[in-house]
Amino acid sequence: MAKILLMDDDSLIRDVVSEQIAYLGYEVVSVEDGEKAIDLYKRSKEKGEPFDLIIMDLTVNSGMDGKEAAKKIREFDKEVPIIVSTGYSEGEVVNNYEEYGFSGVLSKPFKMDELKESIEKTLGI
Repeated sequence: MAKILLMDDDSLIRDVVSEQIAYLGYEVVSVEDGEKAIDLYKRSKEKGEPFDLIIMDLTVNSGMDGKEAAKKIREFDKEVPIIVSTGYSEGEVVNNYEEYGFSGVLSKPFKMDELKESIEKTLGI
């Protein structure tokens, strides 16, 4: 079973998407900002229990956003797939997500089948 780290500053989105990910059969842990995502990712990797995928909100109202967090994660792990999740359909990061260290884009609001497809595509399932 793949282990997914979800980062979103909106607690309702975090709860709903976590439930969706669990329903799809994945283990999920969620945090509200980039600093917590980096810390949790590093600790799990050091324990030999790394996450298989990270889904990060691009824009965070309070704390480190997904763009900065992905950059910092890439400094110590160039391989982990990271999906950027955003309500913006245009923009530099969305249009050029790979240049910012992301493996894919998930546009909010998304449906369960879009989440499933994005996870499976990114994990190569």
